[in-house]
Amino acid sequence: MIWVRRISAIPLIIIFIILFIVVVVLTQVNGTFANPGFYNDQLRQADMYNFIYDKAMPAALDEMKADLASDFTLNVQAIEDDAISAVRKILPPEWLQQRVETATNTIIPYFLGSTDHFTYTVALKDRVMQASDVIKSDIIMGNAFASLYDDGISYAADMVAKNLDILPYSLTFSKEELENSLKEAIPQDWAASQASAAVDSLTSYMDGDSNHFTITIPLKVRVDAAVNILTGLADQKIEAKFYSLPTCSIAQFNQSVQTLPPGSLPRCRPAGLSYQEFKNDFNIDTKVASSIRQMIGEKIPDQWSYTDADLINKLGSDHEQTLNDARDRIQNGYTITETDLRDKIAKTDAELNNFDTVRHRINTARTWLWTIWLIPFAFLIIIALLCGRNWTSKLACGLAVLFITSLVVYIAVTVTYSHFAEPRLAAGVLDISQYEGVKAVMAEKGNEVIHNVANTFVSHIKNMTLYLTIGSGVVLLGLVIWKVVLPRTRGTTL
Repeated sequence: MIWVRRISAIPLIIIFIILFIVVVVLTQVNGTFANPGFYNDQLRQADMYNFIYDKAMPAALDEMKADLASDFTLNVQAIEDDAISAVRKILPPEWLQQRVETATNTIIPYFLGSTDHFTYTVALKDRVMQASDVIKSDIIMGNAFASLYDDGISYAADMVAKNLDILPYSLTFSKEELENSLKEAIPQDWAASQASAAVDSLTSYMDGDSNHFTITIPLKVRVDAAVNILTGLADQKIEAKFYSLPTCSIAQFNQSVQTLPPGSLPRCRPAGLSYQEFKNDFNIDTKVASSIRQMIGEKIPDQWSYTDADLINKLGSDHEQTLNDARDRIQNGYTITETDLRDKIAKTDAELNNFDTVRHRINTARTWLWTIWLIPFAFLIIIALLCGRNWTSKLACGLAVLFITSLVVYIAVTVTYSHFAEPRLAAGVLDISQYEGVKAVMAEKGNEVIHNVANTFVSHIKNMTLYLTIGSGVVLLGLVIWKVVLPRTRGTTL
């Protein structure tokens, strides 16, 4: 009779094993993917907050090089370190981590139905103020601005060089001469002070302290200085050309200048005529200065102004509200509630009702998840009752089934993962060769995160089955010692 009962318990043992595996997996899903702390732990393990600055931003700046306008060369490499350092100071990794972890701890419980309301706010005004200070101290007063200044002067020199054909007396300036002249006329410290003033104006406007801004850069004095510097350089060039002319008589000289085209030097010069006399007689200084002013003035205005009206006009009416929303969020913080979230994920009341139904079902399932364990253990009790003759053997039978099942699952998960899944994950789920730039860097980090998530999930299953194996094994061993070993040591039998 006992063997019939034990044979009849075999199908129940199979069902128990299946139920045991299902319940273990569901428990781990609830403890990982349904747990906000799991996501926070994975981001920390992947060092995601430093990865943004160490890998993602450099890759993004490298891509930027290809997107820059071809007529303006910006040395991205020269400012890369300073730019990344500045952003790290404005949005420190610790600040990002706190914001993200607060978001997951606030929003994920709503999706899981644990809460019906949430409010998540990010204060941004202090970050804008920090950005203003960092830009002025680290960028404008640092090496990055020096590189930007050089690039800007080089660009301005290229623009001015396009008008060299209007200069008289076959004058020409090399790019180096133009750059040196512009740097002398527009010193870097002056440019830095103008940039700092512009940052202050934009900061006051964006954080809501002012509803308007005007950035005005007076360039007339700088243009005049550039004209004077280049006029002096041109004077030296013309003087050298004048004294290189062959000498001739006064009559020959006068005859040459009578048919001389405007803006040209004569074919010869009298031996007794000095350059200063020649220059005064033919009003050369005025002609040269006028031409140089025309050459520069067409590219560099006397004053450059930019206002909030210009910004709005540049953005267009479609984006004006976006700008106003951004300013409001900076001033009052960016806040998102369940209402905002629901407006994004559903368009109709029926969709919202379905969403809420799913949320509440998930919450109910998580709340009563512990009761699912009663099902396999109910089968385990039935198995124990069918397999044992008395309460001791029944208990031993149930513990043995639990011990063997836990051990088999532990071994199966360990072997399967280490020999099949783990090598595949280590090689990478995402093919990095299919991506470039930032996408390639993100794909590489994505492979790391996937690997870490799988390791964590499998480790939790292994730990649970190992604990059940050890626990049931210890109790089973204690039962054997109590009922078998101890009596025999006393000269008795079970």
